[in-house]
Amino acid sequence: MRRLEQQSSAKEARLRSEVEDLQKRCGEAEGRCLELSSSVPDSTRPLLRQIESLQTAFADKQRVWEQVEAGLRQR
Repeated sequence: MRRLEQQSSAKEARLRSEVEDLQKRCGEAEGRCLELSSSVPDSTRPLLRQIESLQTAFADKQRVWEQVEAGLRQR
């Protein structure tokens, strides 16, 4: 009976240690997640500016093309 109690106590200690380790790793992972999610806006800002620039350039070229097409149709 004592041997079973000792084995149970040892197993419980191992499991508690494992739970503490997993909780620590989970906390570290959550910290990394928060850090990454806070840095996303900073890293995407240049891409958004580039997309806006491309959209503006496309709209300008489309406007010019429509003017050229209208001129050709008038001839």
